[in-house]
Amino acid sequence: MSYAEPFETGATLKLRKKHPCGNDCWRVLSVGAYVEAQCLGCGKIKSFDPFDLRRLVIARVNAR
Repeated sequence: MSYAEPFETGATLKLRKKHPCGNDCWRVLSVGAYVEAQCLGCGKIKSFDPFDLRRLVIARVNAR
């Protein structure tokens, strides 16, 4: 099952895999050809392909 809702700037997403820092929550910074998100544990910013990110998302923690 994949995440069906559209990605919105400011939303916090919980992913299936943990980041090396140990956190699994990311905040969406920008949406375009790629979704740019920031790890809430260490602050690292990473670009995700939207199709791959939909597969990784477990739940939306909150919206703005």
